[in-house]
Formats: sequence, C-alpha cells, structure tokens
Amino acid sequence: MIKVSSAPGEPFSMTITYKEYNIVMVGIPIDDGYDSDLKVFKGDQDISDSIGDYDISGDGLKKILDTIDTFW
Repeated sequence: MIKVSSAPGEPFSMTITYKEYNIVMVGIPIDDGYDSDLKVFKGDQDISDSIGDYDISGDGLKKILDTIDTFW
C-alpha cells in the first residue's frame, strides 16, 4: 500500500508498506526543489541503517525492496 500526503509547495510524506516494513519518505520544499529523507521501519523500530544508504529514486526504492526480501 502507498499513502501520500501532500499539498503543492508544502512538505510531503509518502509511506510504502511492503511486507512487515514501512518505508517513509519526507520532503521539505527548498528554493529549487525538495530536501528529502527516507527511513525504513519494522513496527516501531527504525532499521534504516540495516537497509543501507540508497538514493531516493525508483532504482533506490527497488534496491530497498530487494534488501527487505533478503530478510524474509
């Protein structure tokens, strides 16, 4: 499931639920785009460091999902 919360020019958040994991991306508008961050949670536990440091992109998301698959 994917949930997006956003209004034009305002901060946004997107949560992707995959298996038992929540991938949360947040963005804050800056002059020429957005400053963003991505975290991965299993329940209430932040496991972002276990996932690795991937780009916030389609390719990065695919790598995150592939990494989660190795935990199963």
